[in-house]
Amino acid sequence: MTLRLDKDTADAVVKDNMTAGSAINWLRYMEISRSSTKINLDNLGLLTMQANITGTSRVDGKSGTVNLNYHHEENIFTLWRSLRFGDNLQAWLEQNVRLPGNDCPQGKECEEKQ
Repeated sequence: MTLRLDKDTADAVVKDNMTAGSAINWLRYMEISRSSTKINLDNLGLLTMQANITGTSRVDGKSGTVNLNYHHEENIFTLWRSLRFGDNLQAWLEQNVRLPGNDCPQGKECEEKQ
């Protein structure tokens, strides 16, 4: 498997942050030899993810081994509640906001507002 970063994206990172830029240069083209992910979810909603990628990269004619390690923890119950916020807002808007239309009570003659 091969990882290739978009040239414009990689160049922008290198330009904005020299420290991150040197790491990004090793990721522009990387042949992945091993990858693994471990995901754990407890009964309180705490999701823990550990991802590891190992590969070989070539920069300026030099080859090097690259090890990427990523760890993430998040309470997915909290995340789901925050995502439902959008659903609740949509429901509230549907109930409380009216589109311009015929507000004239049935059986009465009304003038159109200008």
